[in-house]
Amino acid sequence: MKIQSSILLNDLKEKTFKMIHQVESFKHIPENQLNHQPAENKWSVLKCIGHLNFYSDFYIKEFENRILSAKHSCSEFHKTGFIGNKFAKSMLPTEDGIPMKIKTFKSKTPKKSELSITTIDKFLKQQKEIVQLIGKSREVCLTRTKCNITIKFIKLRFGDALRFYTFHNIRHIVQAAKVIGKNFEF
Repeated sequence: MKIQSSILLNDLKEKTFKMIHQVESFKHIPENQLNHQPAENKWSVLKCIGHLNFYSDFYIKEFENRILSAKHSCSEFHKTGFIGNKFAKSMLPTEDGIPMKIKTFKSKTPKKSELSITTIDKFLKQQKEIVQLIGKSREVCLTRTKCNITIKFIKLRFGDALRFYTFHNIRHIVQAAKVIGKNFEF
């Protein structure tokens, strides 16, 4: 897939703002309801958000490092890689609203004792940093700059890594919204 870099980055920025807005609405819900698990193996709203915080801890540093050390300046178009495109698309819910089942790494599953309203505050702060990094990404070649992901030994094109990260966030915001009976349109 070939996409104009500015259109891709504008879309990711818009999606991130929508997620920020959705998660801000969670702050008006009592904490005990945010920690409620709808079933034994289902995640609560705060567990979904806490999981995203683990990934943001990694990706914010990775994106900053790649922007600072980029050897190739921006190009008009981003060409997705086969693997990067597959990874990114696998994160999004399908037409029926159900995402493909993916097992979460145990190290990326938050413990209930760690979850409170500060989990949401951390997410919002991190997403505001991501918006800034998306802006700085306009100076980098999204295709030729490579980016580590949390799966060791796999590197994606920077634009694909941004899509993968954003779509992963969408996946879990949709999941969190369903727990409290809301729909999240991305």
